[in-house]
Amino acid sequence: MSETRLSLLVRVRNLGDGRSWGEFHAIYRPLIFGYLRGLGLREHDADDLTQEVFRRLMVILPTFELDRRQGRFRTYLWRLTHNILVDRARRREVCDRAEGEWVRRFRETDEAQSRELEQAWVLQHRRRILEVVLPRAREKASATAWACFEGRLVHRRPAAELAARLGITPNAVYVYASRVLQDVRRRCAELEGETSDGCDLDLS
Repeated sequence: MSETRLSLLVRVRNLGDGRSWGEFHAIYRPLIFGYLRGLGLREHDADDLTQEVFRRLMVILPTFELDRRQGRFRTYLWRLTHNILVDRARRREVCDRAEGEWVRRFRETDEAQSRELEQAWVLQHRRRILEVVLPRAREKASATAWACFEGRLVHRRPAAELAARLGITPNAVYVYASRVLQDVRRRCAELEGETSDGCDLDLS
């Protein structure tokens, strides 16, 4: 990632930067809300907890420093979301039968369940970041470059097959796909303020 470009995590330290906060909210609210809904929470509960996550983030992010020994930002965000969920479950005293099920579930979460929940979060996080990044990368790529990238990394087509269809060499397919991949990786890193592996995409 170019050092002249401020990552989104750096930009949102400024609470007055409405544009960056709008982008941050647009990226992460659907992820958090969808994750909570997927766990069985009712819509109003998921919405309330999502708002609580953002309230906490507005306090935390102005002085936030990512400790890479503790993992990526996605891990930090999951832990924050999970902790808020567990705290709410522990505090809640009155609930109907459906709500009582998830209250008991998260009040008594053990280590194995936590790992399972985190893995579900990682998968949803990966999908959400790609939903944001790929359309942006496509706008900047040529039609040929995108066809190579999409063919190789999304649909896993052989390079020779793509080369024949596009009228280029197999080596050119790899070159084009690699350029788009680098752009995708840069955009992933820019969103999360870290050196990213490109949302787990590769050219193998």
